Amino acid sequence: MTTDIGAAVAALGGSARSTTAEQGYRAIFKAVNAEGGLAGRQIVPTFYKVDATSTAYAPEAARACSTFVDAHDEVVLSESASTAYGFAGCLTKQGIPVISSNASDSVGYAQTPALFGAFAPSFDRGYGAVVDKLVASGYVTSKSKIGTIRITCPEVDRAYKNTVLSRMRAAGLATPFEYTVNCASGFNDAGSYSAAMQSAVLKFASAGVDRVFILGDQELILLSYFAQQAQSQNYRPGYALSSGSLPYTLIGASTFPQQQLPLVHGVGWHPQGDTGADPKSASEKRCASLATKGGVQPKSVPLRFLIYQNCSNVLLLEAALKRGNGTATPATLQATIPTLGSSFPSTGIIGGQTLFGRGRQDGPQLASEWSYVTSCKCLRYLGKPSPMR
Repeated sequence: MTTDIGAAVAALGGSARSTTAEQGYRAIFKAVNAEGGLAGRQIVPTFYKVDATSTAYAPEAARACSTFVDAHDEVVLSESASTAYGFAGCLTKQGIPVISSNASDSVGYAQTPALFGAFAPSFDRGYGAVVDKLVASGYVTSKSKIGTIRITCPEVDRAYKNTVLSRMRAAGLATPFEYTVNCASGFNDAGSYSAAMQSAVLKFASAGVDRVFILGDQELILLSYFAQQAQSQNYRPGYALSSGSLPYTLIGASTFPQQQLPLVHGVGWHPQGDTGADPKSASEKRCASLATKGGVQPKSVPLRFLIYQNCSNVLLLEAALKRGNGTATPATLQATIPTLGSSFPSTGIIGGQTLFGRGRQDGPQLASEWSYVTSCKCLRYLGKPSPMR
């Protein structure tokens, strides 16, 4: 399951990547099959492409589920959704496991036990790490006036209430000023984000908020709209963000006021999206080689991000197949992936380090604080990465 973001990005004033996720997958599959397949099995893919400009995401997710069921697919790889809009839940009911590069929350994972991922931490662990690490570094303190903006999709809402608020309280932080944006039912709802962020800026500025947390799978869009409104009103709070804001893409972006860049700060786990760095681990070199052999050369930062995201799903499936004698049933994946422990080196995450086990369906293990550095006009990690809890 992939997403066509071209029209959506253009509608929001940006420029889309030239290579799509489907092209990336096809290149990897072509090379893998030429080498003998995954654990000796050839990949026979069924693709469902979601148009990001769709006016109804839930029916789109249901159609995708039906497509894979009708094709009698054994396992689904997704870069578009995990539990969002009922996607993984639908496949779970049909006995089809999902490996996704998109996050869910701890409750969502518990409800879909055959859902796994090696690219994104759960919303609980990811946004929990934002709080933990920014408090530890002193960027956020008990004296900070905090404002939180969040999408009210169930996965994000639960993670905020169950984890983020509790960690803020445990750290002695002030009760945040909250601003919520309705979970988008379709692309048309994105048109209301600009007006919503204007309202949020007015609320936070009048309250003296100096640290703004943004939570949700639309983090980048909300940040861009908020920063535009903040700049127009001469409001300059510090931002507390995650890898979901794709901070590297903000540098030079016409949709983001560059005067606000020095205020950008956060915690992340994707070197490509956070700082533009490419660690080129053994797994990432293999991934780039597969893509190149299949006809896609991942030379740019956005394309490497895309290819590493694809490979995180493909290579996790390969590891599971090797341990499960080539079987990809829900029961087999539930039995094999937890036994990987810390042995699986993923792609596109800090150090490639993952940790699977009982109660851990989301693999990424490390996160690091990052910030915009004015002297080099770049983004850099600060200090050493450490485990997310």
